[in-house]
Amino acid sequence: MEKIDETTTDWTHIIKLNPNSKNINLRFLVLDIKQSRHVFSKSTGKENELLECIVGDCSGIITLVLWNDDIDSIKIHHTYSLRNGRINLYDECMTLSKGSIGQIQEFENPIEDVDKTVDMSKPFMGYPKRKPKPRSLTGRSFDGRAGRNIRRFCGRKSF
Repeated sequence: MEKIDETTTDWTHIIKLNPNSKNINLRFLVLDIKQSRHVFSKSTGKENELLECIVGDCSGIITLVLWNDDIDSIKIHHTYSLRNGRINLYDECMTLSKGSIGQIQEFENPIEDVDKTVDMSKPFMGYPKRKPKPRSLTGRSFDGRAGRNIRRFCGRKSF
């Protein structure tokens, strides 16, 4: 595994990631490595090894998913760089992965401080907050029209 120079790439912070992020260049510190597990691919029928790591930088933490050969290259409390990584959504939670064209390399300068308060792997973390719609007590909308229940249509919550 070769080491890279800090000045060659424009790095992204974890807090700036969203579900549509692609070609991510990221520096991170491995905080925790979970137990690896074996999963079967439905399309190929092959058994793959899967490992989830908690990684972080100065802005937050996120879960990194590693497959097969990449598992042996990661050690806890070491700093790495990810080039051309991508974000995957699994159960509405963002996970970081290397992807097919990504590269994980050891990084020379260690990351000292990690913000563990912002976890980008929580459900719906990358989405903006929705504003609740105002509701009327009389069943009518605020422009005077009758609401769905008064017109004998079911509302979305009555199923």
